[in-house]
Amino acid sequence: MAIPIYKVKVYNASDYTYFQKRDTVNDKREPAPRERLSLDIQAKIIEGAKTTGTARVLACKCYAGEHLSVTVRCSKPKSGQKYVVCANTDKRNSAYAPKDKRNPKFAFTMSAVAKWVDELVFRGDSKPHGVIVVSGSTDSGKSELARALVHLRLQHALTQPRRPHLITIEDPIETYYYPGNATKPFLDPKTSQKYGLDYTPRELRVDTHSLKDALHDALRQTPSVVYVGEVRDHSDWREIFQFAGSGHLVVTTSHAGKLTEAIEILLKANEAKSPSERQYVADKILGVVHLRRFQCEKRKRAEDSCKPNCKLCVGNHPPKGVLLPTLWRRTAAGANSLVADGVSSVLPHLPGDSNDDVSSFGRSWFARELTKTAAIGHICDKEIKEIECKALEWDLLQE
Repeated sequence: MAIPIYKVKVYNASDYTYFQKRDTVNDKREPAPRERLSLDIQAKIIEGAKTTGTARVLACKCYAGEHLSVTVRCSKPKSGQKYVVCANTDKRNSAYAPKDKRNPKFAFTMSAVAKWVDELVFRGDSKPHGVIVVSGSTDSGKSELARALVHLRLQHALTQPRRPHLITIEDPIETYYYPGNATKPFLDPKTSQKYGLDYTPRELRVDTHSLKDALHDALRQTPSVVYVGEVRDHSDWREIFQFAGSGHLVVTTSHAGKLTEAIEILLKANEAKSPSERQYVADKILGVVHLRRFQCEKRKRAEDSCKPNCKLCVGNHPPKGVLLPTLWRRTAAGANSLVADGVSSVLPHLPGDSNDDVSSFGRSWFARELTKTAAIGHICDKEIKEIECKALEWDLLQE
């Protein structure tokens, strides 16, 4: 089907994305906010007077309707030619990058938490696919951790022959990967490409009618990562799992009181009651994280300090806020147990030496590893003990 309003740009590549400002398109009609503007067409690649191949073209709205994200996939690329990747993404700081600077108000940095979760879930896999769910209560830091995991994945994707493509689907968009300024919240998409990233942010009811439509479009956009804002409906979970089952990586967030509750939501959403139905869910989960926060006790008296004249215990030094995750990741043994016994098989793993086939990591494990990396002079012995005791308490209660 020929769509005259789109002119397909031809590059020496088999798979690429470019962005086109919508006011330059010959379509004068302004789509309604709820209208789905997405075209999946077959186009001919013409160089000079010759047709050199065919291309699959997906064009969709993004950036609050201001731009079109156009992904071209050529069926007959020229032999020996590849897309040149811009591997320098450090020219501008990403708003998704986890904060690495130490804050006296917090015991651990988000960067330290994100790196541990990334290492445990992906284990060096260069092309992972499946669903990662970061759960927790309001203001637990789940969106910040989810975006940090997306950022780390994109850094790994720089080694691939195609420029990384990030698609986000949110309602509304909380943070743009490359934020703009007070007058315009985002950078021009072509500027993002100069930093090494194809970035297609899509807002529900503005750029796309529904999550289902956006994920259907993403099938033709070759995404490295798809980030979905908070998921609430069971129907949305089913769409995400179906999409992840096609070989894509999805990172998303969800409200849940504890880890087992988060996994139970995924099972119920997919109506997984029998072992065979739970197998479908287990095969598509890469990892489920649950976050909890607490505040260390304020010590005002000298006798409450961990050692004489410890400046971290008393005085004006603020008590530390602590973010403690717990994690279930897919391993062969963990998936088999989940299939056979359901969420009752999700038991926290206490600190130990070998973690190769462990599927469930308790907060005590994270407390031990994170306090190891806390800088001397930043966290005192009593705070470490308090963190470890609280983590063990939550593990015993499976919270």
